[in-house]
Amino acid sequence: AISEGLGRTVTVKPVCNVLMDRLLDLEDGNGTGRVRLSEFHASTVRKGYWWFKENADYLRHVGALDESNPLVPRVIIPNYVHTPMNCITSSKYYAVCCPDACENMMAHLEGEIQAPHASPEVIVD
Repeated sequence: AISEGLGRTVTVKPVCNVLMDRLLDLEDGNGTGRVRLSEFHASTVRKGYWWFKENADYLRHVGALDESNPLVPRVIIPNYVHTPMNCITSSKYYAVCCPDACENMMAHLEGEIQAPHASPEVIVD
């Protein structure tokens, strides 16, 4: 079908890379994959990151809000990047969104292993 290749023909990677770079710039600690919700919202004024405006209810609804510490809620970067709000374009029939960085690796592993389960040794090989 024509629609199967549509996402690959639209160049979304530069936009997605900017989004990810901005979120990593705000990251709470090194390698946490989280941004404090207060910093997420403050970045619109402090850094001009105008698109980080979703409220806590929306972020919670899409699974992008970490409330394990209720005093310091944080945005989960990969979950946020893959929310419908960050799709470049969409219609009733399709959406062009940021690609999942793990999708190609998972497809490769599934093709090589061809089983529902595998030991760590098989995965590493």
